[in-house]
Amino acid sequence: MKICHICYFAARGGAATAAMRLHRALLKQGEDSHFMAVVHENLPDVIPLGTPQKQFFMRQFQRFVHHSYRLAGSTNYSGHTFQLFPGGLLPEILDQHPDIIHLHSIVGEMMSVPEIGRLCRNARVVWTFHDGWPYLGTEQYHIPGTPPRYREGYTRSNHTDRGIDLDRFYWNRKLRYWKEMPLRIISPSNYLAREIRESVLFFNHPVTVIPHGLSAEEFAPGDRNAACARLNLNPAADYIGLAAVDFRNRVKGGDLAQLLLEKIPATDSRTIFLVAGAAPELAALQSTGRVRCLDTLSQQEMKYFYQVLTMFFNPTRLESFGLTNQEALFSGIPVLSTNRSAVPEVVEHLQTGYLADPQKTDDFLRGMDYIRRNRPRLSENARLSALKKFSAEQMAARHIALYREMIISHNSSC
Repeated sequence: MKICHICYFAARGGAATAAMRLHRALLKQGEDSHFMAVVHENLPDVIPLGTPQKQFFMRQFQRFVHHSYRLAGSTNYSGHTFQLFPGGLLPEILDQHPDIIHLHSIVGEMMSVPEIGRLCRNARVVWTFHDGWPYLGTEQYHIPGTPPRYREGYTRSNHTDRGIDLDRFYWNRKLRYWKEMPLRIISPSNYLAREIRESVLFFNHPVTVIPHGLSAEEFAPGDRNAACARLNLNPAADYIGLAAVDFRNRVKGGDLAQLLLEKIPATDSRTIFLVAGAAPELAALQSTGRVRCLDTLSQQEMKYFYQVLTMFFNPTRLESFGLTNQEALFSGIPVLSTNRSAVPEVVEHLQTGYLADPQKTDDFLRGMDYIRRNRPRLSENARLSALKKFSAEQMAARHIALYREMIISHNSSC
């Protein structure tokens, strides 16, 4: 059984990371898995997608749709994906003669909406929705409290932005080209699956929930002092981890991170927020010693990063799964996050961490205190829970079962 995974990136962002972990878990199970990406990072196990000329046009198309979307005046802060122009990649994918084509993050104008429809009608396709873009207009997530246009259809009456309704234009293209499109959908969480099943575009499509998996060795507890030495950190400090995000990004809670940082008492000199990656927005706080930003970390360095932490802080408002939360749990690190979207499916409140109300900044302070007081129990629970719920072997086995079911169903219908 030959499986081809299709993703714009090979090693950048959460969707690519999750897709690559699945690909490598399938290889460990003896499956004939292949990974194809436009931005392939020169990885030896990635098949490059697109000629230099095709990739040049993709970049130009990206600039065009990005600038044109300003006409929409959108208040949706989750980011936007378009897929207006054809990438011309279908022949390259089909030339691999796969039994299953597994789509992941189809961004960067690599494949237009009509091309996706054509691919699904000419091959056995499963698509992991890593966010809400497939069933929305251009938005990557539906913002709670706004009209649920994905459930109602994108009409003139439920358009609330002041600009041109480009989301309605893009959604109608999906409705036109994806109507009754044969497709199996995978969601990493029940939260995302509910929205998919409620959507006008995919309410009659089968949706299988398969959480992202992780190998027990990739992230694991370790010697804290040794990890501090590896990263040149002071083992006497109390490090609260934070993944580098765009601190203007309300989806990932950048504003909440800044508010919490400002609320930590000035007398608390031991608490240092350790940021994995660069965060220029925190330059003023870095000068006080309250924040330390590490440069871009390798896979091995990320393992050390989690090992030095007292807790991991993820102030995200919207999450289809939450890979960084999962990595922290595998490392035996309790998580301080929010009680929104898919986060409670990964982090158990008061058992493997603390889930705060993002509307109440003081609730994060209560969470920090709770984790500190209960850290040994939470740490033990974190690792055990992660191993039980999110093993790479379970993830691979469930995907293999779905692939085989698709092939049997296809053969019986022929």
